[in-house]
Amino acid sequence: MTILDSKPNELLTIKIEFLKPFAATNQITFKIHSAPNGSEVHWIMEGERGFAAKAFGLLVNMEKLVGKDFDEGLANLNKAAQGAG
Repeated sequence: MTILDSKPNELLTIKIEFLKPFAATNQITFKIHSAPNGSEVHWIMEGERGFAAKAFGLLVNMEKLVGKDFDEGLANLNKAAQGAG
């Protein structure tokens, strides 16, 4: 992972390079906005998907594959933001 941009209390942009299940380079942005009870975080992942990645996405339930990891990551972010991490 490489940090591309960082603005306190606003955003964090990262370049991430995957090796498995297939090679890919993506950009991940965390956008932070004020919300009534604290902050709201938008987790955005962008990148090109070749034929193999598109076929993989059609055949594999991505929510089951990575959903737990995203939920755990957001829970850890929440703990850290509240000073408990």
